[in-house]
Amino acid sequence: MNKHIETLTGFKNGTKKIFRDCFYDLWDAWDELLSAFKKIGFVIFVFVVWLFSLALVCILPLATWLRLKWEREHEVAVEKAKREYMERITCLHNKRGDSDQHLTR
Repeated sequence: MNKHIETLTGFKNGTKKIFRDCFYDLWDAWDELLSAFKKIGFVIFVFVVWLFSLALVCILPLATWLRLKWEREHEVAVEKAKREYMERITCLHNKRGDSDQHLTR
């Protein structure tokens, strides 16, 4: 009977030790998994910052060029509109090519 009790006690102590070892292995694996997720998150963060910087380097000069182009086009359109308006309100320009004598009669 003592042999059976010793076997059961040994089995109980062995299973506790195996459970503790498995638990610590699981805990270490969990820590490593969290560490891997942190590193993956850091890599993704660095990649996003790099993409943002690349976008700024590429998009800001393009946006500046487009803004300057649109401002030049706007200035040309304003000057053209001013000339057309001035031509309409003055009698110096006659679209038909006739003289303005018919207006004085």
